[in-house]
Amino acid sequence: MATYMICFPAPAQEVLDIVLPNTTATLCFNLNPRSDQFFRYTALMMHNYYRKQVARGWAKDKSGYIPPAASMNELTFDCDYLNKTYSLLVDNKCSDSIINTFTGDRAVLFKSFNDTSISAVDALQQAISGWYEELSNVVIGDNPTLTSGLNSTIWNVANVIHDKSTKFACNINYCTNVMVACQYDQPFVEVDKAIYEAGPTCSKCAGGKCGVANSFC
Repeated sequence: MATYMICFPAPAQEVLDIVLPNTTATLCFNLNPRSDQFFRYTALMMHNYYRKQVARGWAKDKSGYIPPAASMNELTFDCDYLNKTYSLLVDNKCSDSIINTFTGDRAVLFKSFNDTSISAVDALQQAISGWYEELSNVVIGDNPTLTSGLNSTIWNVANVIHDKSTKFACNINYCTNVMVACQYDQPFVEVDKAIYEAGPTCSKCAGGKCGVANSFC
């Protein structure tokens, strides 16, 4: 007599946990089911893609290519920041208010959406790509500095591509609006301070280290 087995498809999240890299914080204790592994993977890949563009001198401002970065760090996704950022968005009710309990002196970027039907990943993608597109509206020049004239125009992207940052996390919350926030381990880039140090890619990396296809320290 034949024996039959009923097979059930694996839940999508279990599949993602297998096929996506561990650098996306697979084992994070996560307070927010919307910021699942695919959400975290998207945040990490987009940030490091844009940072690599800058590191290699492939990024463009309004006038053309901007200088490469001498010591751009690759970002890793941080579990602690993941939950602190979500707690911030719950406590501030999806506003752009910064509460030091959840952020300390770290930089936090916000993007609000009125359409509450937008998916978490779509909102995240639009937020990060929108921040990066600020570059196309200005001329950075040979000295990538957050001047007072540029501060209001490239405030977000300056912190996305800040070369000193090493870890971050993004999260999302749905209220009467949808708010995406990304938190970084460095403070906000200060006015008249360098966004990153210009120079040949990896030329200022400690110990001559240069990884991920010769882009990051």
